[in-house]
Amino acid sequence: MLVMNSKARRPRRRPLLVLRDFIAQEDGAMIGFSLLVFLAMLIFSGLAIDLMRHELHRTRIQSTMDRALLAAAHPDQETDRKEVVLDYFKRAGLDGIVKREDIKVLVAQDGTSVSAFANSSIHTPFLNYVGVSSLPAPAGGGAAKANVLTEISLVVDVSGSMANNSSNGVSKISELRKAATEFSNLLLCDAKNPATPANWEDCTIKSKKTSLSLVPYSTQVNVGATILGKFDRQDAQTDAYCVDFPDSEFTKTAVVPKVDMSVEPEKAVTQAAKFFRYFQSGSRSSGDFQIPASDFGRRNAYLSCHTDSWREVSALEDNPAHMEARIKTLQASGDTAIDIGMKWGVALLDNAMEPAITDLIADGQVHSEFASRPLDPATTASSKFVVLMTDGQNTNHHHLVDGYRTGPSLFWFNDERNIISVLDIGNDPDSDHDDTYIWFDADERPRTRGEYYNGHRGMPTYLRRDKPYGLDGARDCIQNRHGSWHCTTDGYDTTERLTWEEFWAAGFTWRMFELDAHSVFKNRNANGVNIPGRLISNSQNSGAVDANGNPIKAIDKRLLDQCDAAKLAGMTIYTIEMETPNTATDAMQKCASTKDGKLLHYKVDANLDLSTVFGRIAEDINRLRLTH
Repeated sequence: MLVMNSKARRPRRRPLLVLRDFIAQEDGAMIGFSLLVFLAMLIFSGLAIDLMRHELHRTRIQSTMDRALLAAAHPDQETDRKEVVLDYFKRAGLDGIVKREDIKVLVAQDGTSVSAFANSSIHTPFLNYVGVSSLPAPAGGGAAKANVLTEISLVVDVSGSMANNSSNGVSKISELRKAATEFSNLLLCDAKNPATPANWEDCTIKSKKTSLSLVPYSTQVNVGATILGKFDRQDAQTDAYCVDFPDSEFTKTAVVPKVDMSVEPEKAVTQAAKFFRYFQSGSRSSGDFQIPASDFGRRNAYLSCHTDSWREVSALEDNPAHMEARIKTLQASGDTAIDIGMKWGVALLDNAMEPAITDLIADGQVHSEFASRPLDPATTASSKFVVLMTDGQNTNHHHLVDGYRTGPSLFWFNDERNIISVLDIGNDPDSDHDDTYIWFDADERPRTRGEYYNGHRGMPTYLRRDKPYGLDGARDCIQNRHGSWHCTTDGYDTTERLTWEEFWAAGFTWRMFELDAHSVFKNRNANGVNIPGRLISNSQNSGAVDANGNPIKAIDKRLLDQCDAAKLAGMTIYTIEMETPNTATDAMQKCASTKDGKLLHYKVDANLDLSTVFGRIAEDINRLRLTH
């Protein structure tokens, strides 16, 4: 039997034991996995680095492309536009990326556009290990500075509250004059020194592509004889140049200047009368029947239509010096009729105004380059903007109804004794056999409050007779309630029938119509009868509601109707509130247009002044935009 020596067997068993011990050991088990993870991290880090380098390169090219195209497309660019693009890339260290044949320049009548394409790539050292040696980095774009035909209406508030100081410590009207001048210069000229836009001497006048109309408003809009004289008018007169608009006209953008008066006179605008307004739904016991001429100046703010030259509309202005001179004259007085201001601002952008503008061009009031303006969007592309500014909210409006503006009035006046006779037509309107005349003394002291509410309606003592007081020199006498007698001189005829123009110009107020003894006047507020006119109060609801079901005020409804009509016609509306009460914000916000998701409504306060807002709007209108 063969016997093995144990010592001899031991060397042959050692490798197996070592292998067994190695397999049983756990030290270094993660090394393999870690190597795999590290390799993956290297791959992804390299991918991130390559992609980051690619994006930085692409962004650099695109940014250079944008700057180059904007500079090349500028209307004042005198260098070869393709060379401008190439030079931008050369100075950026990107020479050779853009080829001259990849730059396209299109010069058209309405402006210049420049487009280009850059084809570049970037080496990818990390992605190269997985077979991607480079990544493309293309860039392209286009820019255009179109010489767009632009029409702008600047509608500004010149009501009495504009005389108050703003949070900046100066009057709001002063801020408006400065801001509006800068706005005009930014639109009508190219400033040599952009830091001083208020100085028109520092700018060169642009080509006649932009027209700017100025519409100051307060209680009404004084269109002025120069412009309104080009209109066919109902109740035409020369005392004042405002227009009364029915509510239905605020759903339209047009104010038609020329109509066939022999066929459709009702389509002509209705010229408003100038009178001392006075609310008709009630009476003030201390109210005046007549404002004395010596007091006209002090009571000027209470006129229904102001005639100050600084209030007049300026149509289609092209010269910044002329516009600055007009803006500098603006003052502050009167109530607030934002709806009527907006009405005229929109009308001056509507093509229906063209016949009046043509006449103004013939008179040298408007530049001949603006023939055919306001432009017809159906035939000529143009941009139309309304910039509407206020520091308050709509207040009450007073409008005379038909039959009380022009022509023979119902009143006779005796100049010798200042006695009024008012015609009270009898039962037969076609005959004067039963007509009577009510005499009263317009100078009689107003009744006290107690007397007023005791059924007297504040009216003086009156007599009813069959002819006007003192007519044809007859000696007539009347005793007022204070016991004073007024008798005419026999044979001295100073009694004459007043026209409505003369009646209102003499300073008589709506209180003259509170005579309850008059068969017509006594019904002045009943069953829709408005004598002598209509009061539109913004404290009353219009009957309409907004999208949230909230009632819309009567005058705000007219404003919002006009804003909707303007936007529907393609006009862009910017609205500005200058430190207004919160109650005004709703209507102005709803009036504003929305552009690129942004509401074009600005609120001026201590942190945002009026000049800044006007500057932003002018920049927005003038902005040079990338086309793609």
